[in-house]
This record gives sequence, structure tokens and C-alpha cells, in this order.
Amino acid sequence: MAKKYLIETFGCQMNMHDSERMAGLLEQAGYEPTDADTDADIVVINTLSGPYYGKVLSVSGSSASTQEVALADVITPNRNEAAVLTGVSEEEATRDPAAIARRLVRDGAAGDAGAREAAIVTLGGAGALLVRADAPDRPVPLPPHVVEPVDTTGAGDAFVEIGRAHV
Repeated sequence: MAKKYLIETFGCQMNMHDSERMAGLLEQAGYEPTDADTDADIVVINTLSGPYYGKVLSVSGSSASTQEVALADVITPNRNEAAVLTGVSEEEATRDPAAIARRLVRDGAAGDAGAREAAIVTLGGAGALLVRADAPDRPVPLPPHVVEPVDTTGAGDAFVEIGRAHV
């Protein structure tokens, strides 16, 4: 029996395009699509990032509920999205992003019932921080690839896409 995948997409046309590309790659790898999260071997939640951090829970009139967020095995919010998902202040998320990532791994998002395999909290120009369920007290800093920025549009999306390619 073939493995199945479910992709939930929230956001702009670029997110839809990214989801279509992910679906194609998963199908090339032998996965089949499903509409039921209970049948899925892989669940991808594709959301906005960057300056639209508050939109992770309310995008274009639709809502990414904590139930849908709970389906994700790996979550990649930016620091501000992580604050929204965990219900803490942006100041706390800025002060201790590792604690917020651990919270996402151990407890899930505010109101969801499940933990996940990993959380990667992006930190803008400071890179990102990976916290894995099997080593929550050993966060792994992911330093940025330093370049001279021309336009940061899509930088967070590109980061997430590269991560997905290596999962």
C-alpha cells in the first residue's frame, strides 16, 4: 500500500505554488494524496511567513486552527508566529526562542493536544534554532548564510522549502 500525504495551504499564490511543487515531489517519491489527516503518513502545513506573522492563524479570511497545526510533525514558524502559536508575548519569544521552540515540540500550539518531532524557529538575520523532540534541551543553532541582501521577499519561504527538501 502506498504511503499518503496531506498538504494544507494557507496564504498567497506563492504558497499554493509551493504546495503544488511539494505534492509533485511526494508523488514522484511514491506517495498518494489524501484528504483525511488520519490516513496521511506525512502532513504538511504550508503558511505565510515574514512580515505577515500574525496571519499564520488567520489568512485571507480562513483560519489555520490549532487542530490543523497539531497535524504537523515539524513546524517552522518565525519567532513572532511561534509567539502567536504558543500564546506568549513577542518579547518572551525574542528573549528566549529556544524555550518557545521547546514548548512547540513538547506541548504543541496553544490549545492543540499533541507534541511534534521538531520545531525550527526562524530568527531573521540571526538564522534559526532547531529543537528536536529527542533532544529538547539541546537546541541546535542554525547560523545564517551571510549575503548582501538585495530583496528579502520570500527569504523565509526559501528557508522552509530547503528544509522540506531535506526531510
